[in-house]
Amino acid sequence: MVEMIDWAVGDAPLAGTAFAGAGLAAAIGNFDGVHRGHQKVVAAAVAAARRDGLLPSVITFDPHPREFFRQDEAPFHLADRREKDRLLAGLLGQMGPARVIHIRFDDALRSTGADQFVSDDSCRSWRSPALCRY
Repeated sequence: MVEMIDWAVGDAPLAGTAFAGAGLAAAIGNFDGVHRGHQKVVAAAVAAARRDGLLPSVITFDPHPREFFRQDEAPFHLADRREKDRLLAGLLGQMGPARVIHIRFDDALRSTGADQFVSDDSCRSWRSPALCRY
C-alpha cells in the first residue's frame, strides 16, 4: 500500500502522526513522467530502505518549482498530479508499503534556505534519515 501525503512548511511534523514509523529512505525530486532515470533514483531509495529497515518513499513538489516562479510560462507536464501518483504508486507498490509526500511549493518553502530544508528539523518532520544522509 502506498500512502499519499500532502505537507507544507509550517505543517505539523509527520513524525508525530499516524504516518510515523521507523523512518524513510526517500528519493526527492519532481518525478514528472517517472521515466527510467526516475525509476533508478526511486530504486536507490528502496534499496536504502531495505538495507536500513526504513520505509521507501518519494518526496516531490506541487506545484513544480518552475511553475511557481514562472506562472506566466508554466512548464509542460509529462504527467499531471493524478498520473504521477498512479505511476509512483505502481512503482513503489511493487515493493510493499511505501509513501509519497507532496510538499507544497509556496512562499514559505521558497524562503526556506537549502541548509534549513534538509536540517535536522526537516528530517525529524519526515522521519527520513536516509534523505539527510545522502
